Amino acid sequence: MKTDVCLILEGTYPYVHGGVSSWIHKLVTSLSDIKFSIVHISATGDIIRAPKYEIPPNILEFKEVFVHDFVDEKGRTRGQKEEAWRALQNFYENMGKDDLSGFEEIYKYVINPATRSLNTHDLMFSKRAWEISSDLYEKYAGNISFVDFFWTVRFIHRPFLNLFGAEIPEADIYHTVCTGYAGLLSVIAKIKKDKPLVLTEHGIYTYERKIEISRAKWISSEAGETLRATRTLGFFKDAWIKKFDILSRLTYDHADKILTLFEGNRKMQIEAGADPSKSAVIPNGVDFSEDRMIAGRKRSNTNVIGFVGRVVSIKDVKTFIRAMKIVKESLRGAKIYILGSGDEEPKYFEECKVLVEMLQLEDCVVFTGNVDLKEYYPMLDVVVLTSISEAQPLSILEAMSYGIPTVASDVGACRELILGKDDKDREEGPSGMITTVGSPHETASAILTILNNSDLWGKMSEAGIDRVKKHYRTDSMLEGYKDIYEPFLSK
Repeated sequence: MKTDVCLILEGTYPYVHGGVSSWIHKLVTSLSDIKFSIVHISATGDIIRAPKYEIPPNILEFKEVFVHDFVDEKGRTRGQKEEAWRALQNFYENMGKDDLSGFEEIYKYVINPATRSLNTHDLMFSKRAWEISSDLYEKYAGNISFVDFFWTVRFIHRPFLNLFGAEIPEADIYHTVCTGYAGLLSVIAKIKKDKPLVLTEHGIYTYERKIEISRAKWISSEAGETLRATRTLGFFKDAWIKKFDILSRLTYDHADKILTLFEGNRKMQIEAGADPSKSAVIPNGVDFSEDRMIAGRKRSNTNVIGFVGRVVSIKDVKTFIRAMKIVKESLRGAKIYILGSGDEEPKYFEECKVLVEMLQLEDCVVFTGNVDLKEYYPMLDVVVLTSISEAQPLSILEAMSYGIPTVASDVGACRELILGKDDKDREEGPSGMITTVGSPHETASAILTILNNSDLWGKMSEAGIDRVKKHYRTDSMLEGYKDIYEPFLSK
């Protein structure tokens, strides 16, 4: 079955609420005349998950790839293995010089079932694979444990092998919404099917993985690493980051269009190797209708504060909770809602609930789980975002469209959304306040400033509605993607 667009996704729609998933669902349901297929990359098939969204009828095919369900595949190979091993070793050598041009040979010798000379078993268990690993160790890592080096290299590479064998639907366009594993599979799809590749990055994948890896406890650290100041995270963490950097570079090199949500992200993509001539910005958009035009509405007398987002560590919900302790001491009777799922990081979710108890906030803080935000936005007086990384958060745009002032940490596009993206936009005035990442006191101060000044609240409310109405509408975003897709679709 051939579709117009094959979306290649990683750890998102339809299994995760909000953010990128909301964007994908809006794109697919709104472009109902376009036929979509989806390849979704997950960690393992051992966990049965229910979709969080109703799959629309124009998604005609759905496939899953599990990168950690390793299969020792000993299938048929062709040609001379030694040529393939040389190509593989040359590719590794050239990676250190930021030269990824040999990937086409890797595709030929390792990935393409019609021409490959090496199978999964060869790559994981053969004597030649051991020799290449040993050679790389001697050249680049001779001062650290070989055992740690060997297993780190093995774990870094193993997910690739499942991607190499993944089934890829036929489509006119392959569209991925991140680099990483989805980016690699998209590059394979482009080469295998000889079709265009479109990349849309919401957050910059390598940057977000660097944050996660820097905090990871499961990655080996060489002896003494934590006892001295260094400019790096250590050999093994740097190796994991290098892996994702290479996947981003491969995706940028092969993409026909490289899109993102705001100019700051575009600059980061270009600095990371994206061709400026291929890149463009298509901002997020929200539905805007007259019933949302509530500028000038009177504030509630109860001071209702909402955190809109998943309860995960990258959203830094703990900073929000600590800020609420300060707010509560000044605003008696305040109501506080944490509006988002706690399913994604259960341990972190439990820690947040414990923090609420420790700070004696149980009487005012409510974890709602997944809810229909349209029912909550009209009752909120301020929306807060304390993330340590964001792209162009829909929660801020949604709040602005309802005329709700926002407080957000200075990440991603938050500053330009709230304060304006250029001089003309800034003339509209701020629609909220920006705070330093990880600062409960700044967050609380900003909330109190807005809630204690009715005139300021009203001006911010009007500025938010005006900004969304002019610059961040769903129909503009959809027209942008129609224009991207149209030249590539079969007539």
